[in-house]
Amino acid sequence: MYYFAGIFVLPLWMLFKRQPIRHIAYYFRNRFRLRGVKLWYAVWLNHYRMMQTVIDKFAAYGGRQFSFELEGNEAFLSLEDKPEGFILLSSHIGNSELVGYSLGSTRKKLSALVYAGESPTVMENRRRLLEKHNIEMIKVDDTLDHLFAMNAALANGNIVGMPADRIIGSQKTFSTTFLGTETRFPLGPFATAVQRNVAAVAIFMMKEGVKRYRLIVRPIRLTTEEQSALGRRDRMNVMGCRFAQAFEDVIYRYPHQWFNYFDFWNETQTQT
Repeated sequence: MYYFAGIFVLPLWMLFKRQPIRHIAYYFRNRFRLRGVKLWYAVWLNHYRMMQTVIDKFAAYGGRQFSFELEGNEAFLSLEDKPEGFILLSSHIGNSELVGYSLGSTRKKLSALVYAGESPTVMENRRRLLEKHNIEMIKVDDTLDHLFAMNAALANGNIVGMPADRIIGSQKTFSTTFLGTETRFPLGPFATAVQRNVAAVAIFMMKEGVKRYRLIVRPIRLTTEEQSALGRRDRMNVMGCRFAQAFEDVIYRYPHQWFNYFDFWNETQTQT
């Protein structure tokens, strides 16, 4: 399937999907200073990795098992042992959905925020599969019902999974240096952690071989001094900056696995 996608599907994708290519080329050109052949090889490899992760999702959906190396997983396990709920921060890098298909929690239910957009059939199939792993989907739409579901899950001592690298819905943001330039991230996930007084961890599921992944877990927390000395908004910003730092570290390790196909820095339109 990898070879078929690389030979027959990927060339057509790159031929007709000019806008995503423009955004990812901007990323490699302006953040990694790639030019010429190196730039376009990086663009091609990024799309190839994306297609591999999509194939892996469907393989896991069909029952295929992958091997995992765990890095920092004690941060997740320690929170899983506590009665309080916590937040699982994901991003559009690697294959975060594979966490649910392969490594779901056995002690706490995971309520994952999912943005509407996929077909009802796909959503229903995902729901059935994830239920087997003690995971429920919370669909995010304009009704704001997801806020009540999310708060209820945390109040019941469960896990809420949400993406922390895209500004979708609420326009509340914070600013931090990211990949060498000033960047805005959504404030919502960190506002939820501070307002609900719950812990947060970031997860990154990175592909390292045909059947092998590395699950990287990073705690996103405040020190005792910061908890007592900082105001609410400052605590949100500090947690957000720590997530951005963890995210940046993973990007530098796996630069071709960030599937960033939109104008992340709102600068692409100015590029020629």
